[in-house]
Amino acid sequence: MGFEDQDNLELTTLCNALVDETITSDQLSRLQQWLCESEDARRLYVRFMSQDAGLCSYAAEMQTDPADAPLNAWPNMEKSDFGRRLWSLIIKSLIARMRASSWRRFAPYALAVVLLIVFLLSQTINNNSQPIPLSDRIAQPLQESTDDGVAVLTQAVAFEWEQEMQPQIGDTIPPSVLRLRSGLAQIEFYSGASLLLESPAELQLISADQCFCRKGKFRVVVPRSAQGFTVLTADIEMVDLGTEFGVEVTPQRETQVHVFDGKIELYPPDTQHAAENRIELLAGSGRRIERSGESSPIVADPKAFVSMQELKQRVDEDTTRRADLWAQHIITVKQDSRFIATYSFEQGREQDRVLHNHSIRGRSLDGAIVGCEWSEGRWPGKRALEFKRPGDRVCIHVSGEYDALTLVGWIRVDGLDREYSSLMLTDDWDLGEIHWQILKSGQLRLGICHLERVGGSRGLGFNYDSPTVWDLSRIGQWIHVAVVVDNPSGFVTHFANGRELSREPLHETVKLRIGDAQIGNWRPYRDTLYKSAKGAVPIRNFNGRIDEFMIAGHALTNEDIQSLHQQGKPVLQK
Repeated sequence: MGFEDQDNLELTTLCNALVDETITSDQLSRLQQWLCESEDARRLYVRFMSQDAGLCSYAAEMQTDPADAPLNAWPNMEKSDFGRRLWSLIIKSLIARMRASSWRRFAPYALAVVLLIVFLLSQTINNNSQPIPLSDRIAQPLQESTDDGVAVLTQAVAFEWEQEMQPQIGDTIPPSVLRLRSGLAQIEFYSGASLLLESPAELQLISADQCFCRKGKFRVVVPRSAQGFTVLTADIEMVDLGTEFGVEVTPQRETQVHVFDGKIELYPPDTQHAAENRIELLAGSGRRIERSGESSPIVADPKAFVSMQELKQRVDEDTTRRADLWAQHIITVKQDSRFIATYSFEQGREQDRVLHNHSIRGRSLDGAIVGCEWSEGRWPGKRALEFKRPGDRVCIHVSGEYDALTLVGWIRVDGLDREYSSLMLTDDWDLGEIHWQILKSGQLRLGICHLERVGGSRGLGFNYDSPTVWDLSRIGQWIHVAVVVDNPSGFVTHFANGRELSREPLHETVKLRIGDAQIGNWRPYRDTLYKSAKGAVPIRNFNGRIDEFMIAGHALTNEDIQSLHQQGKPVLQK
């Protein structure tokens, strides 16, 4: 269909009538027919509407309804920047006009939207005629995090391992061989079975429902959900049917099986659990299997194995001793003049909203608790503050300038769900001020402002990052962290659990300052770079618990850091 000057004039008249809300039903039918039949008419219509949209764009942008969000979800629109911008502009114009119109005049604009959609989709189809490859149309699997663990170390008393991998309480344990030199260790398998291992012992974790004992003794509790849990030795295979039993493998490789509750089945190794080779043991009975393979019945002896109740009693005793030793240690720290602030999180009254400083500098460094709730610390009876919400924080003020600073804390990370999680951030970012935080990657970061701000600009600084400390397996565990900034030596050193992680040269040396700061959060009230028009700032609150935090105005040595970690460990180890 050709498009003459007369046609152009008529279409322009119809468009004017549409936007002026004077269009008649006959004119609307004519416009609809024209746009459906003529490519030239559609192009002129789009140009006209874009000009009108420009006049209405300001009014449209002032709207806050979700309908004003960019309409960029239409198929393949992202391939045409012009089409996307034009679509958004025109639709905003039409929305603005419809809001200003009475409902009885709404229909012309609804039709205009429909016609525009038809046009834009036709353009999309014409401009994207190439078939989409099958691989692009099939949903690709998500790249999820993985876990190679089969069990978790949940309790331990006076324990010491022999192998290179040293599981701590809360650690996920992959298939591996555990050699317990001393103490007790409770291992909970992913299947639900729980095993209490006594030293000395050597146990191989094969899967979530199977283990192999080379030597030692242990008690196993198998709930109904874990039926079929299998314990192997060199001479026998034990298949549990939902029960409680004990196993001992002597240095002479004799195996004893004691059934305390329920029933288990015994099979010689490599017999594929054939029924003719099965021996059933019921509660109160047991079996001694010689190295030769000969076996004989015995009476089950529950007292020969540490029970779960006995483990709890020993854990309680160990906790009391742990708390007493820490109390003696913290008295020494409080009297150490190198420490500017010592927050031991020893709660006074339940309603107390002050984090008391116990260093020799006294109450002038007390912190104001905002939002945080008191919670349990790294052992029962130890107090901690829990940081969860964007408002949770402790406000402190540390005056003075320093040639060296050491920050130390016992923390439990419950999630790394934001780009930065504050450990301690200064309110400003002026010359010499520091930001200590955790990255979403699980690394520790210390930032130091090395260049003073000019006018309204931010100060410039450098970041000093550690290797990764946290992955998913360490979420929820108590970890001792520290960082030392030492101008005289020219290094920044990160630590975790008493071990040096990294040592990086300082880019520049400046006098170090803290001033107003937040533990577990930040408040960059002077830094306009981070603020929205309404004054909001990015969320950087810590997600977890803190139950000890110290600031020293000196560079503590590696031995000092190791001692602080050793004296404060949640569980005493031999």
